[in-house]
Amino acid sequence: MTDTFPKDLPTLPVIQVLPDILDALSGGNRAVLSAPPGAGKTTLVHWHS
Repeated sequence: MTDTFPKDLPTLPVIQVLPDILDALSGGNRAVLSAPPGAGKTTLVHWHS
């Protein structure tokens, strides 16, 4: 995880790919994230949008 994320983010599986998601979004405004329920898609990914 990089220093650009708050230190108090919940520990959920999707946190491992947040930098990759940000990289994908830096080239456009859309990305597809597919992960099982409970991975943190809704909890963590919306934080940066």
